[in-house]
Amino acid sequence: MRLRKRREVSLELLKSPDNEDEYTPIELAEWREIPVEALAQKELAARLEEALAALPEIYREVLILRDIDELNIAETSAALEISVAAVKTRLLRARLMVRDYFVSRSWATHLGFGKA
Repeated sequence: MRLRKRREVSLELLKSPDNEDEYTPIELAEWREIPVEALAQKELAARLEEALAALPEIYREVLILRDIDELNIAETSAALEISVAAVKTRLLRARLMVRDYFVSRSWATHLGFGKA
């Protein structure tokens, strides 16, 4: 508290619109990694890799191109040399298969993503 009182430049001065030439720091949210959340993210990533590996290749390709590589429908269609309708159908089926993979193994419940 003493250090805050002795601060030579107040934060209010930094935030005021009158000081356009002054540097204004960006207020960040909590940036430290929380161990429990980090563990859950690692576990989720591992389970997602397992689910992707379990998919038939035609569905895995579409899911990876659309959701991981972030190609649009037309780009995915061109890359796989299939119709736009086939991309949409395969993507929907792939997403449903991944969902079912998680639900059937109850990992979603374990990770807090659903009810048992």
